[in-house]
Parts: sequence; structure tokens; C-alpha cells
Amino acid sequence: MFARGISSKVQAAQSALADGRIDDAYRVAIDPALRGDRRLDALRDDLARPLLARARLHAQAGRYREAMEDLDRLGALSRESPDARELRQVVMNMLTEQQGRRARREDAFEKAAARLRAGQLDSVRVALDEVPADDDRRAALASELDLRMRRSDQLIEQARAALKKSDVSAALRFWEEARSRHGRTASTESFASELVSAYRTALERWFVEGRLDRFVGLVAAGGALHAMDATLREYRTLAELVGQAGRDLAGVQFGALRECLARLNSVGRRAGWLSDAQKAVAAAAQAQESLLASALGLVVPLEKTPAIGMPPAAARGDDTVRVAAFGAGGDAREAGDAPMLLLVDGTGSSVLHRRDLVRIGRAGGEESIDVPIPADLQSHHADIVRHGEDYFLAALGPTTVNGRRATRVLLRDGDRITLGSAKLTFRKPSERSETAVLTFGDRYRLPQDVDRVVLLRDTCLIGPDASCHIRTREGDSRLVLFVRDGQYSVRLRPQNGGDRPQEARPLPMGATSEFGDVRLTLKAYDVRWRPEHA
Repeated sequence: MFARGISSKVQAAQSALADGRIDDAYRVAIDPALRGDRRLDALRDDLARPLLARARLHAQAGRYREAMEDLDRLGALSRESPDARELRQVVMNMLTEQQGRRARREDAFEKAAARLRAGQLDSVRVALDEVPADDDRRAALASELDLRMRRSDQLIEQARAALKKSDVSAALRFWEEARSRHGRTASTESFASELVSAYRTALERWFVEGRLDRFVGLVAAGGALHAMDATLREYRTLAELVGQAGRDLAGVQFGALRECLARLNSVGRRAGWLSDAQKAVAAAAQAQESLLASALGLVVPLEKTPAIGMPPAAARGDDTVRVAAFGAGGDAREAGDAPMLLLVDGTGSSVLHRRDLVRIGRAGGEESIDVPIPADLQSHHADIVRHGEDYFLAALGPTTVNGRRATRVLLRDGDRITLGSAKLTFRKPSERSETAVLTFGDRYRLPQDVDRVVLLRDTCLIGPDASCHIRTREGDSRLVLFVRDGQYSVRLRPQNGGDRPQEARPLPMGATSEFGDVRLTLKAYDVRWRPEHA
């Protein structure tokens, strides 16, 4: 019964093959249930010839995947002849080439589309030439390109018309819209050279004539031109200085305004308004300084005082700066920033202050004084305030800086300060560090023979160089002192571009440590310290 069923299936497959129904015959020929029937081998032999013939027809028609499927059927029947294997190699080669052509087609299209998205309109046309003509997407890209080119050209024509009317702002606006919305073309790039010349001429004229609102506005709108022409960046610097001068004037910052106008004058532009402004601000600042130096200046609250060369916080009445100027209100200092005494063998003693506010006064006076000077001055005579990278002197008693009467002043490297009868020098010796130093003469050393105060910001450089905050008299070692996680640490710097810096080592309290040929000792500093025999 079962054998008769198998026989009928094979006979049906033979009939299907005779009728040209190759796939029906193939399904029977690979049926695992028919294994062992002798007539099955004959069926497979008969099926091999039409499968190979059909595979050849598929290959000749370029239907390589269909050809490969018939060749795989021959392999499943174990009837793959040398001719079939040769045809398989040919089909595989053609499939590889076909896939390569398809990949090149996709790459060409993606290149053209990417350039169109990036606004590189002139190069899109070249990229489109590499896309096959039978690719429907090519026509869509070409249509979008033509539309954007037309609109870009229309905007450039409007820009040219505006430029003829000397309306540089409108010309810049049309040109920028053409480039940003539609893309860069030969027209937009050639017009840019004309626009740069007109842009520069307008800025020079408006600056000299004092039309600073238009000057600043045009510079702000010209970012794309600045990116194309590096020589235009000088106008951005000018605009920033003009804006800063306006803010200084609004904040009644006459000292800062005077410095800003001097920088504007140094760029070489001859402008009558600039000369007049410098004279006016000099007169205003002088009058203001005179008033603040008078008896009235001692009773004017800081928040009501126009700041001369002080940070904007002073004008706002910021608590930190108010404390710095008059010692009123709460203490803005942190307990963790206590002053430390640093002893450097053969060099002397230094006090390290990490606070942004350092109070200076007469030794033996107020307990809140950080720098007690044994000289004839008020018990709380002045404050040093750190604001960012800058240091300011706020004087409560008679004070001069470089021989000029001073109440509030921005300090610079080398400034000579006189507080009452005490004389000291402000130094910022290194551009690589925001730390500053106050040095004293022999007559005005602080308790424990301290001859300098280091206003420690980030690092303290120790070594024989003039750029060091603490200069050593012997040895060649160069050290970097800093604070990390509340711990003072030191590392050796390489000399003359030599080896890499050594790993930092902690500087323990109370013990003497050697770093290269320098010996350091760190102790707590008590401003109320008195020698035992006193």
C-alpha cells in the first residue's frame, strides 16, 4: 500500500516534468519520504537537464538570482555537473558586478543629495552627472537644485540692488539668506568680495562718525563674512570694546571706562568722539576720586558709591566687597582657609593666605586683621579683594598707590603701595598663575620675621627665577606649591624643558621636608603671636 503511494507520486512528478512543470517535479524529487525508491534517481536525472537549461536562460536574461536558485536546486539533487559549476562561477561574478553597480549608484545619489543638503549647489550638478539617467531620484534632485538656484540668484540680485543704494545692512541680510536658506553658488561667493569691501567701508565710517549703535549692530550681523575673511575679526574686537565701554558708563565704572577707551584709542582709529570721551571720563573720574578722598568719602555707604576701577559687585553692594571696603557686616571668609606660615631655608618666611578678602592693619590692633604691620597706620587700614584674576585695594585710611592718593584701585604688577608709614609692593610675577604677592621692606616685617604675604589662588611657584612668587637664593630646584582637597602639596618642576614633572608629595604640618635642594616647613600662622621675651 505504502509502495503504491510512493510510486504514484513519482509517476505524477514524471508527468509534471513532461508538461514543463519543473518546480512541481522538483518538490517531489527532494521529498525525504521518497528516499529508497529506484525510480527517484531516474526522476532526478531527468530533472537535472531542464534545471540547468532554465538556469542558463535566467543568466542570459540577467536574472542572476533566479539562475543561482536553479543551480542551488541542482546541488540539492546532487546533480551539479561541471557545466553547472562553470555556470555558477559566471553567475556569481555577474552578481558581484551587479551589486557593485548598485552600490555605486547609491553612493552617487547620496553624494549629490548630501551636497544639496549642505548647500553646495554648484557641486551638486557635477555629482548628479554620476547618477544613472534611469534613476528616478535623479530628476527629483535636479528639480530641487534648479529651484534653489533660482531663488538664490533672486536674493543676490536684491543684495546687489541694496548695495547700489549703500544699504550695506540689507545687502548683508539678502546675501546671508541666499547662503543659509538655499546654498552657496558662484554668485553668492563672487558677491561676497564686493560685500566685504562695502562692509569694511561702512564700519570704518560709522566708527569714526560715532554711529556706534549701527557699528555694533552691523558687526553682530556679519558673522558669516567674518568666517570667510579673517581680517574682519578686528571689528569684532572693536565692537566688544565699544559694548564694554557702554556697560562701564552705565555702571559708572569710570576707572574701567578710562582703560577701555584707552584700548579703543590704541587700535589706531582717529575719532573725534573718542578723544572727547577720554577727556570727559578723565575729568569725571578725577572729580569723583576727589570727592571720595574728601571727608565725605568716609561716610558714604559703599552701595551708594560709584565704583572707580572696582568690580561690578561693588556697585551692587555685594556683601563680600562691602566687607572688603569697610569691614562691616558678616565675615565673608571661610574657616578652612586659615593663614599658614611657610619657611623656606635660606630665603625667609612667608604667610600664605587663600581667602579672597585679606584685611591689613596695625599690629596689635583688631583681632580680625590678617596682615598686622608694625607701623603707624590705622587698626584696620585697608583690604585686598580678589575678584576673578584681578586684585583690588580698598583703603580705609590714608593710602597712595605709585604716589597717587587712592581709595579704591585695581592693582597691577609692580604697584608701590603706602599705607600710613608702611610701604609694600604688589607683585603678580607669573602669567601662568593667578597668585599675587605683597612684599615688605626690612622695617615693616610681620610677626615671626615674615617679609612677604602670598595671596594664594591656584599655585605658588618657588625657585630662583624672577617669575617665582618665592625666590630662592641657593639651588636650582623649581617647585610648585598648591592645595588639593585641603592638603598642601608640592611637586618638582622640570628644568629647561627636561623630564616630566614629578608626582606631587604632601607637605606635612610642622615637619621639614626636602624637595630637590629646597627645604620647606609649613606651620599654622597666628597673627597675634608675640616673641617670648616681649
